Amino acid sequence: MDLCTGGTLYNIMERFETQKLSYKQLLQMFFHISRAVLHMHSQKTPIAHRDLKLENVLLHRGSGMFKLCDFGSVTTVAKAFDPNPLPLTHTPNRPSRIRKELIHDLKSNLNPLTQRPTR
Repeated sequence: MDLCTGGTLYNIMERFETQKLSYKQLLQMFFHISRAVLHMHSQKTPIAHRDLKLENVLLHRGSGMFKLCDFGSVTTVAKAFDPNPLPLTHTPNRPSRIRKELIHDLKSNLNPLTQRPTR
């Protein structure tokens, strides 16, 4: 495992308590975390982390990538892995539609995380 000196995602969220995170920053975090989870779930014997939380995501300063840690709760005996998820190609203009939906969801659901706290 790489030495990740950037701290945990929890530490990063604390630093941004008084200022706004950009949607690009949030998407980058989410992308790295979901890519790691997809990699685990895509193994010949799928692996479930079972302890995803802010403290178990580390920032690698050199690459700017977020990485999962603390694999003490992993299991390969999970109850629900779908090896054949719904195809993603059935929707016309999918990338632009998904992007618009994602931006909308971010604005409506993540604002408390990205805005300054009100006092």
